[in-house]
Amino acid sequence: MINIVHLYTVFDNCKTGIERYIELFTSACDKELRNHQVYFIQNTNSIFPRIEVENNCVKALFPLPENILLKISTYWRRKYFKVIIEILTPYFTGFSEIFFHCHDLFLLDLAEEFKFQSKGKIITQMHCIPWKGYLMYNESLFNKLNQLYMNEEYGLFKKMEDSTIKYQIADQIICLSEAAREYLVNIHQVNDGKIKIIHNGINVKKNIVDYRRKKDPIEILYVGKITRDKGIYELLDALRIVNDKGYDFKVIIAGAISNKSRQEINSDYKKLNINILGQISYAELQKLYKTCTIGIIPSLHEQCSYVALEMAMHGMPMIVSKIDALAEMFKHEETILYTPLVFDPDTGLNIDKDKFVKNIIYLINNENLRKKMSRNVQKLCIEKFNIDQMMDKTVTIYKSLCL
Repeated sequence: MINIVHLYTVFDNCKTGIERYIELFTSACDKELRNHQVYFIQNTNSIFPRIEVENNCVKALFPLPENILLKISTYWRRKYFKVIIEILTPYFTGFSEIFFHCHDLFLLDLAEEFKFQSKGKIITQMHCIPWKGYLMYNESLFNKLNQLYMNEEYGLFKKMEDSTIKYQIADQIICLSEAAREYLVNIHQVNDGKIKIIHNGINVKKNIVDYRRKKDPIEILYVGKITRDKGIYELLDALRIVNDKGYDFKVIIAGAISNKSRQEINSDYKKLNINILGQISYAELQKLYKTCTIGIIPSLHEQCSYVALEMAMHGMPMIVSKIDALAEMFKHEETILYTPLVFDPDTGLNIDKDKFVKNIIYLINNENLRKKMSRNVQKLCIEKFNIDQMMDKTVTIYKSLCL
């Protein structure tokens, strides 16, 4: 029996792609795999651990202290993780084949401590390219790093990034894109033989839709967090220009949003017909995927997006940023329309607004293209991004490390 301990972080106000991955992974596992979950939440209402055992599977929730020292200091982080190890070790004692599947790079120290105690192995999954997170928290540093990476000045990049993430401790690293693999090889000199590229997968159904009915007005769907790095404000800026050109449409926004952001959007984009739904269930999302006319993913950085896969599975015509994994997944005017990004060291990373506006108008006007892309992107999802390929490749890694 192979035991997999998923290590990850959750947030109380939104559901992440990592949670979606683990949900799909555990539901698709066969009997030779036993899934355990150790996850952390930063929430003042959760101050005590909660551990449940069902069918010999452990599910453990731990609070993530808000103390900044825990986040920036390896010493204090390890102190906290050792307490967790002491609590959980009895639950994992006696497992012959155990893998600590780390979905959050912040938790690699915990995975290392577990490995030391249990003699298990570590699988690291790159759900993000970590330095790109600076776009939200230190845009000046992001711009400097982006410039260095584009110029292939990898030595200077590594020095400025100053990462403490220990990629080398992993027995295997799963990347969701070639972009992530290149980052590990070029910057951190990870052995290429230790890296496998496995795209996210999703449960697919053939002919889930024949074609969505024409709507008046057209409905444009955005799904995701309401943050700068997800490109939502650049999308709204582009849609304002489209609206000024006389096009009639409705914008539907589904995703976690603060009251402040909701008020700002309603105030700054008064001319647009916007319906902000906030965080909604997957069942509610499915209805939107089946009925909305166009889906738009304007992210400024992104890996193998589950929103993109869900839209593709439902045959949704899409406009997608040409960046990271998204740039590797589709073909322009065959399965989606790509919008390029532009970078300037002074003004930063942005969507090419002129091209973005043209793509939106082009897709609104071209029903035949929408029909073609709808068929093609659903076919692509069925053939390339089904959950069977994800599971087969991942289980192969576990089994190879058992030998």
